[in-house]
Amino acid sequence: MNQLSSGPNVVLASDRRCPLTGEDNECRLAVGCLCKGPCWCDDMNVPAHVLRHLAAQTTEPACLSRRALQALADAARLCDAPDAVVGLAVENLKTSATVRFA
Repeated sequence: MNQLSSGPNVVLASDRRCPLTGEDNECRLAVGCLCKGPCWCDDMNVPAHVLRHLAAQTTEPACLSRRALQALADAARLCDAPDAVVGLAVENLKTSATVRFA
């Protein structure tokens, strides 16, 4: 799959943009790739209660980028409360950010 740069001159449709980082979420479904087989995000280990918490905070469903899912998975190893996991992940993303946050 071709990956789009998430640099400052690229405008991504909202279904292609990660709500936590603003990066291209690289979602194969968002680009219309309905091929069989697992998605890359199936390998990420983010607790379901954290993902449900994030989903409840938005009005539009959106896929997360690899960096965001990895930050959530890392934060979930340190704490269990969804608010704390998301807060820690966002802070870690900000300190390692190379992109502008949405």
